Amino acid sequence: MTTWIKRAESMRSEALPQCHGGEGTLDWTQVVEECEVPRGSLRFIHDDVLPPGASVGEHKHTDDVEYYVVLAGRGVMVLDGEEHRVETGDVTAVFPGGSHGLRNDSAQPLRVLVFCIRASDRNGTEDRQARTPMRCAGEGTGGDPPARVSRRSSTPD
Repeated sequence: MTTWIKRAESMRSEALPQCHGGEGTLDWTQVVEECEVPRGSLRFIHDDVLPPGASVGEHKHTDDVEYYVVLAGRGVMVLDGEEHRVETGDVTAVFPGGSHGLRNDSAQPLRVLVFCIRASDRNGTEDRQARTPMRCAGEGTGGDPPARVSRRSSTPD
């Protein structure tokens, strides 16, 4: 495979309460799961919306790199215990050994796109096809994946 596309209507969404021990409930969409991408080091892409007062609890990363792209809103990103104001267009990263958390302290929703990359694969030394395959949600279970919570308007190609 040299190219790939995933349609918004096929992305799994759900309410995610107390993410990493945080407050409130996020509107969480699994944009890409690791099992869908046969090569490379991508673990996942999430599209998360934190309503006012919600947070992702501070947590440590050991074997991956995670980037947050702020798509809309404002909040406070905690990086290795230090608070930083973030707003639309900002990008943050946490590397192995680092910690981070995110809090929406504004009156508007805070929307972030989260990219998680396996740190051991950064130099292309490991091919995902050589690892034990992962199963996507709903795959092999006989059931359908959870229903999509619509947050986007889609237009045909």
